[in-house]
Amino acid sequence: MSNSFKKEKEYILCVDSDGCAMDTMNYKHIKCFGPLAADVWNITQRESFLQIWNEINLFSKTRGINRFKALVLALRAIQKKDADGASPKDIIGDFSYLAEWVYSAPVLSNQALEHAIDEKRDSISDREMKQLEQALTWSKRVNEHIQALHDEARPFNGVFDALQKLHEKVHIAVVSSANSDAIYSEWGKFDLLRFTDLIFGQESGSKAACIKTILSYAFDPKKVLMVGDSPGDLQAAESNSVFFYPILFGKEQESWDVLCRTAVPKLLEGCYGGIYQDGLKKQFTEHLGI
Repeated sequence: MSNSFKKEKEYILCVDSDGCAMDTMNYKHIKCFGPLAADVWNITQRESFLQIWNEINLFSKTRGINRFKALVLALRAIQKKDADGASPKDIIGDFSYLAEWVYSAPVLSNQALEHAIDEKRDSISDREMKQLEQALTWSKRVNEHIQALHDEARPFNGVFDALQKLHEKVHIAVVSSANSDAIYSEWGKFDLLRFTDLIFGQESGSKAACIKTILSYAFDPKKVLMVGDSPGDLQAAESNSVFFYPILFGKEQESWDVLCRTAVPKLLEGCYGGIYQDGLKKQFTEHLGI
């Protein structure tokens, strides 16, 4: 879709998918990401691990984090719950090389991990290779389970009408850490793709990198608005000096209504920044308890 993009409007909204436009975030983490990580790593403290997983991904300042970064954070956290005096590595296995890859790779996706496995096959130990292969096995299983739960995906109330109305005046890009197949499947199912001009999924790189690519289409940063529900969305916007609009979890329909009625009109009038933007950021961080 990006290869055929032609800029025809002066403004663009960058919209996150999971937990922002699509009501998919909770079930994906509760039913797929966390339980499958516990399975693949044979985690005995399963209940504690799942609580940690959900806190990291749904109910804290790391909400919306990339799946591989979340995995390392969760494994490190459960490591601290050292059961019966056993070594943490005896409980869940070593994942230090996986962590090294996660914090050094420019792109975190299945394709990037597959490339790393192929590239490093003859240069790292079997133990290190196993860590990467375990992570890939887990991530692929997650995608398979998400696809199997396709019927549970749905947009938040108000999203269809908002995107339909807004697309008349602005370009709309999906900027998400979800895998692209899931984005096309979920947005296509509810006929939302016709309101989008660009799709950037996990394979496209970080959200900050995706916004940078969008700016390369000659958009003025003051005419770009990142719409998201996580601190990572805010950070991606700030790193590119573009505006941010928060979708508050638990208040998604209200957030979309305000976006359509108030926020985007302010953007188009050139008065989004300053007091209005600062107020939205304060509301967002207070809502997340940051």
